[in-house]
Amino acid sequence: MKIKINKVLVGIISSATMLFSCTDDYFEFDKIKTNEWKPELALPLVNSSLTLENIIIKEDDNGIINENPQSGILEVVYDGRVFSPVGEAQVPLPNQTFSRSISSPTPLPSNGGQTPLLTYSDEVSFNTTVEIDTLILKNGNLTLTLENTFEHDLNVQLELPSFTNQNNQAIVLNYSIPASNGISATVRSQNVDLSNYTIDMMHGVQNHSTFPIDVTINFNLVAGNSSTPNDELTINAQISNLAFRNFVGYIGQSSLMDLDLDTIDINLFKNFVDGNFFLSNPFLDIDIYNGYGIPTELEFETLKSRNPDKSPQEIPVQLPNNPIVLSSSPSYKTDSTNIQLTNANSNIDDVVSSLLKQIIYDARAEFNPNGPTTRNYLTDTSRIGLEVMLRLPFEGRASDFHLIDTIDFSFEGVDELESGIIKLNSENGFPVDVNLQVFFANSAYEIIDSLFDENVNRKVIESALINNNGRVNQPTISSHEIEVNRERLKNLTNGRYAIIDAEINTLDYQDSTNVAFYSNYRLAINLGVKAKILID
Repeated sequence: MKIKINKVLVGIISSATMLFSCTDDYFEFDKIKTNEWKPELALPLVNSSLTLENIIIKEDDNGIINENPQSGILEVVYDGRVFSPVGEAQVPLPNQTFSRSISSPTPLPSNGGQTPLLTYSDEVSFNTTVEIDTLILKNGNLTLTLENTFEHDLNVQLELPSFTNQNNQAIVLNYSIPASNGISATVRSQNVDLSNYTIDMMHGVQNHSTFPIDVTINFNLVAGNSSTPNDELTINAQISNLAFRNFVGYIGQSSLMDLDLDTIDINLFKNFVDGNFFLSNPFLDIDIYNGYGIPTELEFETLKSRNPDKSPQEIPVQLPNNPIVLSSSPSYKTDSTNIQLTNANSNIDDVVSSLLKQIIYDARAEFNPNGPTTRNYLTDTSRIGLEVMLRLPFEGRASDFHLIDTIDFSFEGVDELESGIIKLNSENGFPVDVNLQVFFANSAYEIIDSLFDENVNRKVIESALINNNGRVNQPTISSHEIEVNRERLKNLTNGRYAIIDAEINTLDYQDSTNVAFYSNYRLAINLGVKAKILID
């Protein structure tokens, strides 16, 4: 089950600070027994049954509460994700140009007719900073311009055997080019759409980044026209607007790729300011997804927690290994590397006990750290995904753990009231005691009153009882009354804020006993007010 965190312990305490705010939503007269008090006026303010999901923390849009399927223990999860640039950015494919000139090895006769076919083969180097074995293109353009300065007609066949379409057919182009007039060349041009073509460049001495070109020329001699050593067929080519879908080759050893800096806000401890807090089994899961079929190392340049209210403010998270060798395979599939930091292999317990407010991290990846040990596979959408997930199972202990929160407060209509009694009943199914104080402050945040006298026992919510397996087997019922006289009522009209100070202690914390929280735990709160009304 997954539930967005809405309100927590603050919800419990906040309800106690709404002592005098009577709204129609809470006027459930059948939920309060007035025959015991015999009041002139009795109003129920709150009647709620709260789970941990309701009362963990208020206004937390970042955390998710899960129920562990094995243990049933509730846990809150915070996570963040960053991604690397995509593979298209790792392989530069600049526009390519090449030119070849073909002349006759012997003078052409002037008596007309045909000559034996002239064949020409060559290899073209692809100009780029990476080694290319194979490209499957998303798009690209091939522009060919043939210029004939022979004073004879030509039939030309030009073939690029390593350029094949989806039907595995190579590029074969045929041209009929009229004779030159002896002054200017005759020209033929053609554009070829290279979308979805495959280019095999495993040719040449280096067996990469090279493709062949084959040309066959059939001369149709024009009677009376001779030839000179300067006569030639010139082939000018441009390959432009290349974008690949798949790449095989080698992109180099020094290719570094930065992932974005990310910050995960941890709102669980937003209102907790002091005390001892220990979770027995926190986890920081690091999942790295490598969409590059390339040997890769990922190095965290930053991985730390931050709490600006603590000293030190930042705690570096210890990693078993940094950099991390990522799983990869010579293919286009995505491989994953999973690292789990626990109390046993890191300082995650110290990080959590600092009541962290943020986790900050960034990393960079290095390809081929050991050089050209294998060929590289990637697609245009290949990327590295880094997910950092903090999992905090609610199992542990706390002592003198203070929650401080401030909410708006107003109290009106006091002229009609002589005195009042606030009655708070609770049925606690959680293994925690809560000592509560609420201070009332004016607009300058000066304390003008408090809910409880300093000499009064403020343990308004007593811990439930647990069995030998550490699970609650009996809730605890508590009842408290707070008298408010007319003078205090009048003073409270100056109040603008209610400052909640809740001290939380888990059951038997002094014996280092850990307690756990489960989804069936409940806290029932019934809050009512009895008031005497002045009658003129």
